[in-house]
Amino acid sequence: MTAGNTSKKIAELLDMSLKTAENHRGNIYKKLHVSSSAELIRLAGKAGLLE
Repeated sequence: MTAGNTSKKIAELLDMSLKTAENHRGNIYKKLHVSSSAELIRLAGKAGLLE
């Protein structure tokens, strides 16, 4: 997700359905208390998880 991939692309890369990828994305957002990809990327950067 931090690479900017869409849910569709992530689903293709991980060989899962689009709905499953979207559900996982939603669960990640909930657990990390973020509401957008931008917030997720900012959080990942603060944690030192970006290359």
